[in-house]
Amino acid sequence: MDVSVSVSCFQDELASTIEHAVKAAVDTVLCAIIKVVGSKFTEFQVEMAGKEKENESLKLRLGISERELKAARGCINAADADIKQPLIFQGLVMLRFFSSLGLVAALHLWSQGPPFTSTFCQ
Repeated sequence: MDVSVSVSCFQDELASTIEHAVKAAVDTVLCAIIKVVGSKFTEFQVEMAGKEKENESLKLRLGISERELKAARGCINAADADIKQPLIFQGLVMLRFFSSLGLVAALHLWSQGPPFTSTFCQ
């Protein structure tokens, strides 16, 4: 009977040792997984923070560009209105001038080139 008690004690000790070894192996693997996941999560957070800063920068640049475009359109519209008014007036003056000359003289002068120059195109 001593042998059977000894084998039973040995099996209990071996089972306990194997259980501790498996638990240690599982803990080691879990620690390694947690380190990798934690490292990747930190990298992801840093990348996301960079993307958020980039998005904010792009939003600011877009706002500035939109305001510049709006201002440029306002200037173009104002300049267009300023240009059209004198051209309409010049057209009426030229119409009166040509109508007073007669058709043949007007065509002859017009074939020589416009008798006026615009300061807006220089």
